[in-house]
Amino acid sequence: MEEIIQYIEENKLNSKDRYRHIVYKRFYLSNLLRNNGLTLQEIGKIFKKDHATILYGIKIHKDFMSINDSIYIEHTEQERLLFENLDHNYNLVDDIMGCYSIPVLKKIKFRLRNNLYKELNLESHI
Repeated sequence: MEEIIQYIEENKLNSKDRYRHIVYKRFYLSNLLRNNGLTLQEIGKIFKKDHATILYGIKIHKDFMSINDSIYIEHTEQERLLFENLDHNYNLVDDIMGCYSIPVLKKIKFRLRNNLYKELNLESHI
């Protein structure tokens, strides 16, 4: 939970910006925080929004996910990779052996940069 809040602050997702990519990230992270037990008011405080705005964002997130909206999924990919499986242990060898396209290679690169491969400690190399 702390990582999510830190990410929001570092990436200025609690700003007043209404650019699509920022709004979509807010929707996704609002839903994630709600699923982790925060109230609408607590989430609103993090994003500097009222509880109704947070509720609306969670509804839109669910609507987009129910239809697999490709634009929404693309704009929230980084957050999904970081937070969907916080305790997930990715395996670099399996990922490389299963790599079949440039987008999958980009995911591997992202995981390496964010030290998501638990068997490696790459902080000193990147």
